Amino acid sequence: MWSKLFIDFPTRPLKASDDADIKLISAYLPYVDVLATDTFMATLIRNLKLDAEYNTTVFGANKQGLLDFERHLTDYLPQAKPARWPELSIFVRSDSAIKEESWEFFRALGNHARSCERDGSGWVELFAFDDGAMPQYFDPRFGSAPYHGLQDVTNIPLPPGATPDDLIRLCRQQSRAHKFVLIDTRIDFPPGFMREILDACRSGRGKAVGLTIHEAATT
Repeated sequence: MWSKLFIDFPTRPLKASDDADIKLISAYLPYVDVLATDTFMATLIRNLKLDAEYNTTVFGANKQGLLDFERHLTDYLPQAKPARWPELSIFVRSDSAIKEESWEFFRALGNHARSCERDGSGWVELFAFDDGAMPQYFDPRFGSAPYHGLQDVTNIPLPPGATPDDLIRLCRQQSRAHKFVLIDTRIDFPPGFMREILDACRSGRGKAVGLTIHEAATT
């Protein structure tokens, strides 16, 4: 890229950012599907035909490039398969006891999930059913917060009159993991709670920490 820069643009002044841009492009371009970069660097990539060589779609940072990038992502993302799938999905159907201390309950659950991600134990995705009567919170530091507080939880509207079988069917449809558990009553989370469930999933056991491990519908 340096050689092409000097040959094709001999009168262009070098910028302090050129070195960093070329290093980043050299590191990532061969391994990604889409690359958005400085407009000049995008031109340099195309002049070298590196985008064609590595089958990478490249966008510049000018107005048209950003519009094209947005359109590309709008079409691409819904069809793209994730590079990594969660190993376990946990669904929560809040009873009255969970609702009474919803913030603390979901904070404890979220802390266990993040702990597993940090130490490499496994990626756990969290979901919760909303029956329309979930508590809301307010903190003057950041304003309103939902019933799950600041945790990364996917909200699922609960259909009126849903039966236990309906809940399992909804969990099976929503889970991106091959295994899931449904928590529908207030429980404590002892140390190692999430890791024990993950270990049970890997060993094929159907229960862990008093919870049933279900098979999901993912392929």
